[in-house]
Amino acid sequence: LDWEIIRNIVSAGYKVFLYGVNLSKRNSSNNIFIEGPFSQRVLIDRIRDCAAIILPYRTDTDWMKGVLPAKIYECLATGKPVLSSDLPNYSVDLKQLLYICKKPWEFVEILDGLEQLENKEKKQKRINYAKRYSSDMQIEKLTDLILKYAAKK
Repeated sequence: LDWEIIRNIVSAGYKVFLYGVNLSKRNSSNNIFIEGPFSQRVLIDRIRDCAAIILPYRTDTDWMKGVLPAKIYECLATGKPVLSSDLPNYSVDLKQLLYICKKPWEFVEILDGLEQLENKEKKQKRINYAKRYSSDMQIEKLTDLILKYAAKK
């Protein structure tokens, strides 16, 4: 978690809600709310009211070089705009669906312009992409591979 990004967003007048994060409440302050963890149903209800989803990862650590957050697909499935730090393991396809921010101030710049940047087509593209990586689709792909392999025997 990159606190510089969060501080920039809050300084611009936005509220930031951190859900399910293992942080003490002492990090909460004006416009920073640390809540959860929640059940998936409650989390979905909370996200429904958000303008965007922020993934403010620190990119200055070696271990982040190999990370592809599993939650990225859940975030895309909401259809909400997803602003993320620039992680090296994001594919070209994935980067086209995210708002990639290389500097902390870019998060605020994008949040300020979301109304002009967003449209129904972008929302649907995010949802469709996430569906390709749902558990059901992964099981279907695996089943197809098993059946193809079994047919060759």
